[in-house]
Amino acid sequence: MHGQTKGLAYAIFYPLLAVLGVPGNLTTIVILSRGRCSLSRCITRYLVGMAVTDLLVLIIAVILNRMSVIYLPVFFLSTTPVCSLKIALIYAARDSSVWLTVAFTFDRFVAICCQNWKTKYCTERMARMVIAAVCAVSCVKNIPWYFVYEPLYIIDGDPWFCNIKSSFYSELFWAAFDWIDRILNPCAPFLVMLLLNALTVRNILVANRARRRLRVQNTGDRQNDPEMESRRKSIVLLFTISGSFLVLWTLYVVHFFHVRFTNNSYSTGSNLNDPWFILQETGNMSQLLSCCTNTCIYAGTQTKFREEFINGLKYPLIRIRKQTQECGAIRAHGSSSGNTEREGERPSHADSYLRQKRADTSSCRSEREVIDGAEHPFAFRSNVDYFKLPRRISRRARREIESIMSSRSVSRLLGLET
Repeated sequence: MHGQTKGLAYAIFYPLLAVLGVPGNLTTIVILSRGRCSLSRCITRYLVGMAVTDLLVLIIAVILNRMSVIYLPVFFLSTTPVCSLKIALIYAARDSSVWLTVAFTFDRFVAICCQNWKTKYCTERMARMVIAAVCAVSCVKNIPWYFVYEPLYIIDGDPWFCNIKSSFYSELFWAAFDWIDRILNPCAPFLVMLLLNALTVRNILVANRARRRLRVQNTGDRQNDPEMESRRKSIVLLFTISGSFLVLWTLYVVHFFHVRFTNNSYSTGSNLNDPWFILQETGNMSQLLSCCTNTCIYAGTQTKFREEFINGLKYPLIRIRKQTQECGAIRAHGSSSGNTEREGERPSHADSYLRQKRADTSSCRSEREVIDGAEHPFAFRSNVDYFKLPRRISRRARREIESIMSSRSVSRLLGLET
């Protein structure tokens, strides 16, 4: 849809978007997939699906499309067939991300406002079906985008970059396709999410007022209600997800209406003196930025998500600290074992710790020998059982023979030798 994008703003913005967005979405997928955020499986499926589609948008649209054009303009990714395929995949991933956000909003609307449908619709199985259907329809719907583009340059007979065909603005089929595409994304999601959020919030506020009156009449308690606090967090989560989508897609919609109602065309190349080109690129950048905001939204609204994220950051430090403590115990044992045995003193804490580790290791080894001995004719024993090494032998020869024997025993245990 564009030639080589030039400018310092693009060279900074898109790498920064990739550096923040890709690890952020990967972190979101890992944390939510663990199922420790006190969310139902249905909600978790939708949020993971949204994170996966956002990650695909960042990989295809930002890394393979925008950054490749900036840093590797003469590359096979910039040839017209590959460029057309990238754009079709970008539209498919983008539509999947947007409509999964709508599906999540509708799921929360049913769970809060339609109690009769809740048990049938708000299930993990239904969430998987909806996610699969949304992704499949998005892929099929965006196939025509592959045929919209023609080469922007032809160099030595090879087509380079993508330029929209002139027939796209004149033929009725392409005009109808462009209108349908913009109506389905983002105009329809705009209206649907605004309506569903308004109805959901209205239902929550009415239920909150009734619950507050009942609590005051029955117990006279005006303190904070945990259920009310949970509902408040639900409202915040819905509004932040939907609100960020509405704000970041506004410029994209405004530019679309400008193109269609003024009979202009989409800009190609890079003309920083054209205000409509600046509007087009700002809209593209803002709608790509919407793929990075969900991680910040979850971290800002969900306490359990923040706790899991912090625990993930602390895990490497905890492992390093544990290894350091074990190494310190071993060094302390090495320095004090000689004095302890010579003077008959009481064993130190490090000595008892190492003895316990040896006892656990020997017990596990004996159990493994019994189990493996029942399944394999060659039980897992030490190398001395297989081969009696003489006492007078060089260290190098001893190491080579031991490594050979060890590999053979392991191979037998794995069933690689008979």
